[in-house]
Amino acid sequence: MEHFPVLVWVNDIVVAGATEEAINEIKSMLNENFKMDDRGDLNWFLGMQILRSHDKITVDQTKYIETVLQEFNMSDCKAVATPGEVNLKLVKSNEGKKLVDPKLYISLVGSLLFIGKQTRPDILNIVNQLSRFLDKPDESHWKAAKHVLRYLKGTTDLRLTFLKNSSCDIVGDSDADWSGDRKSTTGYYFKFEGNGGAISWE
Repeated sequence: MEHFPVLVWVNDIVVAGATEEAINEIKSMLNENFKMDDRGDLNWFLGMQILRSHDKITVDQTKYIETVLQEFNMSDCKAVATPGEVNLKLVKSNEGKKLVDPKLYISLVGSLLFIGKQTRPDILNIVNQLSRFLDKPDESHWKAAKHVLRYLKGTTDLRLTFLKNSSCDIVGDSDADWSGDRKSTTGYYFKFEGNGGAISWE
């Protein structure tokens, strides 16, 4: 018996299959039980753009990143080469530091988390660090968050790429840091072996 992935998010459904005939069969079965509109090939989903060619599929959030840059007045900012400053150590705010608007900071970090968890594992480590200071952010945290935006400004065209000839075998790696501060930091990623893109990370 064949298995086909069906992804459901609220009232949106994504169906995948090895052949067009298989996909049409699934859609017919769904239409027998639910009133549905067929939007054709998948191009956009949850802020992600999906592009297909004969040899690969790519996933990116270029448009969403540009929207976030505009929202925080960073569309014309100077790009930087890394998501975080070298040897940066973020600490809790003390009484002598000037605080920033928590709502604004939460909004920015939330947008960055959405990007990092969807298509950009390269920013997730620093954004996870920034999320530790949502209750009392100061200017050092705000500066670090804007640094991530400056990095995204120069890398809006980065995307996940899944090649047609990639192996279906999954490989992964993990790492942990126990010396940076009192809180341990761990990370992992899994990807398709060979030239496959990352499929899970933290």
